Amino acid sequence: MNCKLDVDSLEFVGEYEDVAAGRPDRKVHIRLYKGKIIGNPKPSTEIKALHWIGKEDANNPKVSSIIRNKIIPDLVRRGIIK
Repeated sequence: MNCKLDVDSLEFVGEYEDVAAGRPDRKVHIRLYKGKIIGNPKPSTEIKALHWIGKEDANNPKVSSIIRNKIIPDLVRRGIIK
């Protein structure tokens, strides 16, 4: 993403599991961390576009189910996103 990460700022947020996007026969498991980005992220290599996701995306059908159903509600409940 053409930016760096302040490794010392990393904090474990949680683990999430849900049905994989487009693959109801598979599960996806995410270990989520938060940290400080150094620089401005830009699409590169296999990443074609970036989209910042917030609580308003909880009903966005373009966002994967694990983000809509598990991650956003948990981050809102814990006050990580408002």
